[in-house]
Amino acid sequence: MELRMLEAGLWIRRDAPAYSPTPVETYDVTAGQSIQTALTNSPENATIRVGPGEYRLTDALTPKLGQRIIGPTSGAPAIITGDVVLTGWTKDGANNRWYTTSGPLPAAYNETNGQCEIITGTNANSCQKRDQVWLDDVHLTRVMTVDQVAPDTFYQDYAAGRTYLGVDPTSRLVEMAKLPKALNTTGVHRLSLQRLTFKRFASPAQSGAVVIEGTDCEISYCTFTENHAIGMHLIQSHRSWVHHNTFIRNGQLGMGHYKSHDTVIESNAFDENNTDGFWRADWESGGLKVTYSQRTIVRNNTAHNNNGVGIWFDIDNVNPDVYGNTSTDNYADGLRFEISFGAKIHDNTFSGNGYRYATGGGRGADISMFAVAGINVNSSPDVEVYNNIVNGNQNGISLQMRNRGLSASGLGSRDLHNCYVHHNTITMTTGTAFGEGVSGLNTLGVDPDLYYLGEKNNRFDYNTYVVPSITDKKFAWYRTYNTFATLQAAGQELNGTVKAAPRPGYRIADITHDGHWTMDSISGFTSGGATTLVGDADINNFGQATFLHFKDIRIPQGATIDAAKIEVKAFGFDTAIPAMRIYAHNADSSGLPVNRTEMNGRARTTASAAWVPSTWVINAWTDSPPLTAVIQEIVNRPGWAPGNNITILVQPDPVGWTTQKLLSFRTYDNSPDDGAGLLITWH
Repeated sequence: MELRMLEAGLWIRRDAPAYSPTPVETYDVTAGQSIQTALTNSPENATIRVGPGEYRLTDALTPKLGQRIIGPTSGAPAIITGDVVLTGWTKDGANNRWYTTSGPLPAAYNETNGQCEIITGTNANSCQKRDQVWLDDVHLTRVMTVDQVAPDTFYQDYAAGRTYLGVDPTSRLVEMAKLPKALNTTGVHRLSLQRLTFKRFASPAQSGAVVIEGTDCEISYCTFTENHAIGMHLIQSHRSWVHHNTFIRNGQLGMGHYKSHDTVIESNAFDENNTDGFWRADWESGGLKVTYSQRTIVRNNTAHNNNGVGIWFDIDNVNPDVYGNTSTDNYADGLRFEISFGAKIHDNTFSGNGYRYATGGGRGADISMFAVAGINVNSSPDVEVYNNIVNGNQNGISLQMRNRGLSASGLGSRDLHNCYVHHNTITMTTGTAFGEGVSGLNTLGVDPDLYYLGEKNNRFDYNTYVVPSITDKKFAWYRTYNTFATLQAAGQELNGTVKAAPRPGYRIADITHDGHWTMDSISGFTSGGATTLVGDADINNFGQATFLHFKDIRIPQGATIDAAKIEVKAFGFDTAIPAMRIYAHNADSSGLPVNRTEMNGRARTTASAAWVPSTWVINAWTDSPPLTAVIQEIVNRPGWAPGNNITILVQPDPVGWTTQKLLSFRTYDNSPDDGAGLLITWH
């Protein structure tokens, strides 16, 4: 059990709500019965057990203090929905569309609440309309003019009260979100929701299908899905405990958290949220967003593939503790801590975040660390970031300072100071543009000297960086990009380390696994030396050929090879570049080369690839032509099995003296990082 002091003399358990009364009575509800009747007829602190099935609400439920609403422990779920079934369809003249006036639709919306991804053109601001439509459980895409209606879309004419589809819905199930929320909970304290599904509520932007407005509540093992805006929202719900829930495919945000102090948010899944076109990079969309809250604990959650930020603290949050979370493949930041105060962000994993924002052409697309990173700390003081794994995000860890003014909550200036980033592992090996795939500090519209020369005490140290090359300028400091050496010269990362990332694919693993032999001579075999040779040395020693032995190839027998090639680090050539041909040793599991005679006697694959490089640049990684057919022939052998070995043979084409042409490339002997690679994709 973890304890934390809230204020002088007051402690709270952080693994359970502060108050958890024993239920006084239990009431059962089955499909077709009214949950509200059970709530009304039962006293405070009663348990209402909701059986499996679907419960379509026409009004929001109003529970009492301390009531527990719980679904089945196993089997089919209890699904509480806010949708209606649309019927009575009419063909729209000669047009290939159908409409209904059942529902009915509300009056036209004001269309000012909710910042959308598309804000110009015929589809501008579609996110502001709430009445989403499903056809046979498939979420249709809203269009904003009737002429755009197609089979996978819908249009709603609010003035006429019509909903249009682009397919004949006769004998098909069409459902429309209608009820704005599932519960009225203002002042309802100690409420507990367990093992329930809340689905398809027409929640307004920045509001939840389930809004919890009482203190000491517990929300656990529930699913919130396909609601127009936020799946669930805590509002001034102090000391509440939200755990083991799934927030998936909600229209704007999985979960919102507003002015709720001393809460614990743990072991939840926030996946694939923002399906209804809210602004993906800013405003409010994605997995979890926390605002104006104090001492929030966010731990052991996952945020995956959200169309926005994975985990987001924005505006006057104070002293959250964020740890044990995994945030991956989100559109924007893995974690954003913005204009807030005093966070510990530690022992999390962030990977694959930010690429769609950088490259997807969305609103405000940007590759810079000002815009997106694995961890993005924006104009916030007293933040400690440590022991995180930050791997393969658009950018690594970003500290940024802009003039964001004073806190409206009286907390002082939103200023980047006393931020300490340490003992993280940060891999930045993707992205090719300058200023992409970086970490560090950047400023805009403020005096840079304050933030870079020590007065603000912002520090990076003891971090481990993995970059394509240790001479790459991957480190932002003093409004420029630096190598690791120049970053250290500026006083940062004095105890940090940087290392080059390993090359992809299967690599030469030992000094005996690459070398060359002479194909037509009485001598010539070596698996040593800094280079290996292909070509004709002279009239007495022609047919220099290279072997590359790759171990433990983990491809199933008979798999389909999609692509294959070798890459070598070119060195030099003598006189001219020879023509070459590439084979593989045609064996179930190729053994380590032994000597010249044994190598000449090895069976070659029927398939081969001609290789005639146009250039051969010293120390440049150079790809062979495709070897797809060569590798396919090997893995199709009946005796092939995952874990077997492959030897690639590169020899002059043809083998025979014409004139001296000889090239060389680097070997494992020269450096373990210089050994050739075998790159294969398959399915």
